[in-house]
Amino acid sequence: MNIRVGIVDDHNIICDGIRTLIEYHSDYKVVFQACSGNDCLTLIDKPENLIDILLLDIDMPGKNGYDVLQLVQERYYNIKIIFLTSYNDYEHFSRAMNFHVDGYLLKNGSFIELLSAIREVHNGLSFI
Repeated sequence: MNIRVGIVDDHNIICDGIRTLIEYHSDYKVVFQACSGNDCLTLIDKPENLIDILLLDIDMPGKNGYDVLQLVQERYYNIKIIFLTSYNDYEHFSRAMNFHVDGYLLKNGSFIELLSAIREVHNGLSFI
Protein backbone atom coordinates (compact mmCIF):
# COMPACT_ATOMS: atom_id res chain seq x y z
CA MET A 1 0.00 0.00 0.00
CA ASN A 2 1.33 3.42 -0.94
CA ILE A 3 1.15 6.28 1.51
CA ARG A 4 0.38 9.32 -0.65
CA VAL A 5 2.17 12.46 0.47
CA GLY A 6 1.99 16.15 -0.41
CA ILE A 7 4.93 18.43 0.46
CA VAL A 8 4.58 22.17 1.03
CA ASP A 9 7.66 24.30 1.70
CA ASP A 10 8.80 27.59 0.23
CA HIS A 11 12.34 26.25 -0.24
CA ASN A 12 12.62 24.12 -3.39
CA ILE A 13 15.70 22.29 -2.15
CA ILE A 14 13.74 21.08 0.90
CA CYS A 15 10.84 19.84 -1.25
CA ASP A 16 13.13 18.18 -3.80
CA GLY A 17 15.25 16.53 -1.12
CA ILE A 18 12.29 15.18 0.80
CA ARG A 19 10.64 13.97 -2.40
CA THR A 20 13.78 12.12 -3.48
CA LEU A 21 14.21 10.45 -0.11
CA ILE A 22 10.53 9.53 0.27
CA GLU A 23 10.21 8.09 -3.22
CA TYR A 24 13.24 5.89 -2.60
CA HIS A 25 10.95 3.85 -0.35
CA SER A 26 8.38 1.81 -2.26
CA ASP A 27 5.49 2.34 0.18
CA TYR A 28 5.60 6.16 -0.07
CA LYS A 29 4.53 8.24 -3.05
CA VAL A 30 4.83 12.00 -3.35
CA VAL A 31 1.71 13.14 -5.20
CA PHE A 32 2.57 16.84 -5.32
CA GLN A 33 4.87 19.47 -3.95
CA ALA A 34 4.05 23.15 -3.57
CA CYS A 35 6.10 26.24 -2.73
CA SER A 36 3.34 28.18 -0.96
CA GLY A 37 0.14 27.71 0.96
CA ASN A 38 -1.85 29.14 -1.94
CA ASP A 39 -0.26 26.68 -4.40
CA CYS A 40 -1.00 23.83 -1.99
CA LEU A 41 -4.69 24.72 -1.81
CA THR A 42 -4.90 24.84 -5.61
CA LEU A 43 -3.20 21.45 -5.98
CA ILE A 44 -5.06 19.70 -3.17
CA ASP A 45 -8.42 20.55 -4.79
CA LYS A 46 -7.58 18.49 -7.89
CA PRO A 47 -9.08 14.97 -7.78
CA GLU A 48 -5.88 13.42 -9.14
CA ASN A 49 -3.94 14.80 -6.15
CA LEU A 50 -5.53 12.61 -3.48
CA ILE A 51 -3.16 12.40 -0.49
CA ASP A 52 -3.06 10.77 2.93
CA ILE A 53 -0.40 12.96 4.56
CA LEU A 54 0.48 16.62 4.08
CA LEU A 55 3.99 17.70 5.14
CA LEU A 56 3.54 21.39 5.78
CA ASP A 57 5.95 24.20 6.58
CA ILE A 58 4.66 26.89 8.94
CA ASP A 59 6.33 30.04 7.64
CA MET A 60 5.55 30.63 3.97
CA PRO A 61 4.52 33.58 1.79
CA GLY A 62 0.79 34.10 1.28
CA LYS A 63 -1.18 31.62 3.35
CA ASN A 64 1.03 30.28 6.12
CA GLY A 65 0.96 26.76 7.51
CA TYR A 66 -1.69 27.55 10.11
CA ASP A 67 -4.00 29.00 7.44
CA VAL A 68 -3.52 25.95 5.24
CA LEU A 69 -3.96 23.58 8.18
CA GLN A 70 -7.28 25.12 9.11
CA LEU A 71 -8.63 25.09 5.54
CA VAL A 72 -7.51 21.51 4.90
CA GLN A 73 -9.05 20.33 8.17
CA GLU A 74 -12.36 21.98 7.23
CA ARG A 75 -12.46 20.59 3.69
CA TYR A 76 -10.61 17.27 3.88
CA TYR A 77 -11.14 15.62 7.25
CA ASN A 78 -9.27 12.49 6.15
CA ILE A 79 -5.94 14.20 5.34
CA LYS A 80 -3.42 14.01 8.18
CA ILE A 81 -1.07 16.97 8.59
CA ILE A 82 2.49 17.03 9.87
CA PHE A 83 4.16 20.36 10.44
CA LEU A 84 7.74 20.12 9.23
CA THR A 85 9.34 23.21 10.70
CA SER A 86 12.45 24.86 12.06
CA TYR A 87 10.47 26.42 14.92
CA ASN A 88 11.65 24.77 18.11
CA ASP A 89 9.78 26.97 20.58
CA TYR A 90 6.78 26.62 22.84
CA GLU A 91 4.75 29.36 21.13
CA HIS A 92 4.66 27.64 17.72
CA PHE A 93 4.33 24.17 19.20
CA SER A 94 1.46 25.20 21.46
CA ARG A 95 -0.32 26.95 18.61
CA ALA A 96 0.07 23.85 16.43
CA MET A 97 -1.38 21.66 19.18
CA ASN A 98 -4.31 24.07 19.57
CA PHE A 99 -4.98 23.62 15.85
CA HIS A 100 -4.89 19.82 16.36
CA VAL A 101 -2.04 19.13 13.97
CA ASP A 102 -1.34 15.39 13.68
CA GLY A 103 2.44 15.68 13.85
CA TYR A 104 5.12 18.24 14.65
CA LEU A 105 8.59 17.48 13.34
CA LEU A 106 11.67 19.67 13.34
CA LYS A 107 13.61 20.09 10.11
CA ASN A 108 16.85 19.28 11.91
CA GLY A 109 15.52 15.79 12.64
CA SER A 110 16.63 12.69 10.77
CA PHE A 111 15.13 11.14 7.68
CA ILE A 112 14.29 8.07 9.77
CA GLU A 113 12.23 10.33 12.06
CA LEU A 114 10.40 11.73 9.03
CA LEU A 115 9.52 8.26 7.78
CA SER A 116 8.41 7.25 11.28
CA ALA A 117 6.26 10.37 11.57
CA ILE A 118 4.58 9.67 8.22
CA ARG A 119 3.94 6.03 9.14
CA GLU A 120 2.65 6.73 12.67
CA VAL A 121 0.38 9.60 11.62
CA HIS A 122 -0.93 7.51 8.74
CA ASN A 123 -1.78 4.81 11.29
CA GLY A 124 -3.81 7.27 13.36
CA LEU A 125 -1.20 8.18 15.96
CA SER A 126 0.33 11.56 16.74
CA PHE A 127 4.02 12.28 16.25
CA ILE A 128 5.89 14.90 18.22
